[in-house]
Amino acid sequence: MKTLVMILKLLAGRGLDYKVSVTGEDEILVARQQKDGTWINLIVDEEGDIELMWIPTDWSKSENKLYYSPTKDDIVEITDLFATDTNK
Repeated sequence: MKTLVMILKLLAGRGLDYKVSVTGEDEILVARQQKDGTWINLIVDEEGDIELMWIPTDWSKSENKLYYSPTKDDIVEITDLFATDTNK
C-alpha cells in the first residue's frame, strides 16, 4: 500500500487523466491512455511489486517491465514513465 500511496502522490500534480481500480487478483490498477491510443498501466500487488505495461492499439506489440521490491528511485522512475507519452 505504501508503494501505491507514493505513486499517487507523485502523480497528483501532473494534470493527468487516469483511472484507479482493483483487478480480480486484488491488485491495484492505475491506467491512462496516451494521445496515440496506447494504454499505460501500472499494476501494484499486495507485496508492493509493480508491473508497468504499454498496450498499443495493436496488442501484439505490448510491452511490460517488472519491478520487484521497488526502491524510492524506482518508484520515481516508474511514475515518470507512466506520466510521459512514449508513442511506443
